[in-house]
Amino acid sequence: MLSCSSLLPKVLVKSTISRTAFFIQSIEYTNHKVQQFNRKLVQLWKH
Repeated sequence: MLSCSSLLPKVLVKSTISRTAFFIQSIEYTNHKVQQFNRKLVQLWKH
C-alpha cells in the first residue's frame, strides 16, 4: 500500500511532463508553419 501511494505522484509528474513537452512541441510546430506561411505571403507580395 505504501509503495503504491509513493508511486502515484511519480506517475502523475511523468505524465504531466510528457504532456507539457508535447504541448511545447505542438506550439513550436505551429510557429514554424506560420513562419513558412508568412514567407510565402511575402514572396507573393514582392512579385
